[in-house]
Amino acid sequence: MSDFFIGGLLVFSLLLPILLRPFFRGMHALGGIPVLAVPAVFLCAGLLVTGTRLLFFPLFAFTVLVLLSQTGRMISLARGLPSDWFSAGTKALSVLGLAILAVLAFFSVRWIPEPLYLPGREIRTEAIRENSADGFRYTFFLFQPEKPAALDEPVLLYFSGFPAGRFGRPTLAAIAAEKGFAAVIPAWSGRGVYPSAAQDIRIFRDLQQTAVTALRAPEYTPEQQETGVRYGILRRVIPATAAFAAARFPGRPLYAVAEGDACQALADTVNADPQRFAGSVYLLPESRVKTFAEPDSGCAYTDGPDMPFPPAAATLPGTVISGGKETAFGLGETAAEDPALAALLHIPRDKDRKLAQLTAGRVISWITQRNRMPRVFRTGGQE
Repeated sequence: MSDFFIGGLLVFSLLLPILLRPFFRGMHALGGIPVLAVPAVFLCAGLLVTGTRLLFFPLFAFTVLVLLSQTGRMISLARGLPSDWFSAGTKALSVLGLAILAVLAFFSVRWIPEPLYLPGREIRTEAIRENSADGFRYTFFLFQPEKPAALDEPVLLYFSGFPAGRFGRPTLAAIAAEKGFAAVIPAWSGRGVYPSAAQDIRIFRDLQQTAVTALRAPEYTPEQQETGVRYGILRRVIPATAAFAAARFPGRPLYAVAEGDACQALADTVNADPQRFAGSVYLLPESRVKTFAEPDSGCAYTDGPDMPFPPAAATLPGTVISGGKETAFGLGETAAEDPALAALLHIPRDKDRKLAQLTAGRVISWITQRNRMPRVFRTGGQE
């Protein structure tokens, strides 16, 4: 069961006695009930910050309103005064609150995030933090088999237009580790990195991106200014992540996977240093394939994660997997992580993360084929 679902149940259980109190005489004497709104607000805020699910926005707003409505009773409690008086208006508001709570509970159950993929073998995860000279603060999330992998096993680096934690691909990283790969997903922050000082805080960016994406539903497309900012940042993040992975896993081939806004930044990074990666994969919405400038070394193209690769696709150092809106390419595993946002965007729910697993399987299949080729072909003819 999802941690966020359990957290939501706790919030509901804290709010329910507050809203029921006016109707049960036995609860009138329990003067401490209004205080339950305080932990409810903090718990809901914590869920919103760590999960950034769309449904937690209205739940948090409702919880704050309940807290404000109980402020007078909490002051009375602190002064030792009774707070067991309930007017007709108070009871009417409680009925309205119970109705809203019931609606939020219904949709919380309906739009519960899909369970994370469970690998068939033991994998190890860790987070490593590093500071760079240019002001970036990195957190590199590592996924790898519990047992040491062979020196020729690939290292997969995943990049999206957003920091890890929002619109990412945890299923890809878990399946990669299950297959014996190592996977690295970077998150970043730092002063002066973004145009706004508030955007330098990763949690604020996650919240902002969720809100902006929802407000532009159902046809979400990033603004050119947003894309330009991310491009400049990713041109610094990608080499830094590659350098980290090369130092952490010396001698092992690096494969980069980019999605959405990160695709062009990765392609241009490959052009700048063709020997940095043994191969690169680009997950693109079909609407953006025509504007994508592929690396000079070329790419194979596949229409959808359920379609076979063209013949000899692994002989090219890059491959583009495109898909329609149902794939949600560019938004990671939104269809499984945040079904409420997916519904707003008119994206089908990814039940049991089957689409995420299919996409991960296609990516890993191409990397496996590419990695079986002689090293001289995978490094552009240079050892």
